[in-house]
Amino acid sequence: MPPDIAGKSELIFPEKPVYTGWNMFAENDESEILMQRLLILCGILLLLAGLLWPWLSKLPFGRLPGDIVIERENFRLYFPLTSGLLVSLVLSFLLWWWTRK
Repeated sequence: MPPDIAGKSELIFPEKPVYTGWNMFAENDESEILMQRLLILCGILLLLAGLLWPWLSKLPFGRLPGDIVIERENFRLYFPLTSGLLVSLVLSFLLWWWTRK
């Protein structure tokens, strides 16, 4: 071995396999399957929201009391405070209900 790499063979030829790229997650089959299912579920939910948009847009979200709208010349600020809080509460309840044992 050349003297500049003497004693550094562990760095060049490690005893444990080095995971790079996609192989890095090869040991986590459960987490990989979970991520795949989560992405599929998100895609289905987005598809359903897109298909149901004509009816969903008629709901009062965005026009509730407490939603802030400021209109000026060449400027419009829209801050759906109450709608955001309501959606957050509903999603928090659903996730709590889903994850309880």
